[in-house]
Amino acid sequence: MGSIFERTMADKYLRIGSLVDITGYNSADFTHSVEAEDPIKCGIPVDGGDAVRVDDLTDGTIFDGDHTDVSWNPTNYTPDASIAEADDAGDLSAHLKGIDDELLNIIIGDGTAGRKLRCTQVFIEDATTAANIKVSLTAVATWTGDVIAAEDNLAKSGSTTSFTLNANGGVLTIDGAKLATLPIAVLAAVVTRNRSGTAVTVSPTITSNDIQFYFCNAATGAEVDLTNLVDTGTIRVQLIYILT
Repeated sequence: MGSIFERTMADKYLRIGSLVDITGYNSADFTHSVEAEDPIKCGIPVDGGDAVRVDDLTDGTIFDGDHTDVSWNPTNYTPDASIAEADDAGDLSAHLKGIDDELLNIIIGDGTAGRKLRCTQVFIEDATTAANIKVSLTAVATWTGDVIAAEDNLAKSGSTTSFTLNANGGVLTIDGAKLATLPIAVLAAVVTRNRSGTAVTVSPTITSNDIQFYFCNAATGAEVDLTNLVDTGTIRVQLIYILT
């Protein structure tokens, strides 16, 4: 006996209870409960043990991929269940939202996670007291950057809360601890405004977690004295840098 029930119709077959290795009554191995040559049609599943149709896997009626449970706990992003598609942080959609959020903060470079690209403007102006300068940081409109309110009366060989000027007046230092996090690299520093009447160049570097600017005369290469230059007009430097 090949099966409990078999009915052949126009070269099609339906086999229910396919049997193998029959040794006696009530003793047989079932390879399949139902076997058919063509697809089997069924209604909308109601209970957890009901058969699921292909449509149920693709239209979201029965199986909603947004709510697929993910048991893994990530370390490089945080699942975000704030979206309508997610019921809790374990949903696949919450994990995808967390990844999408994290992509906003990624810098493709050396592969170190968590680093932030920043852009700010350094304003160097004449101070209230003669032979001093006033320095501030202002974020650009199109990118996130550190902001430090103007600190007045920075003298040569002196310091304010966030800035230091060397004895010659040509090396300006930003205290890295006063930024959002410590700086690890300066990608560019460009003089975008110079009303001093003297063409200058600027070379940035990171020293002991601080950002230093070396200002030189563009024609001679000699270090300039910022306290003298800004008597005539403001100097503005656009700074692009990376924070930890």
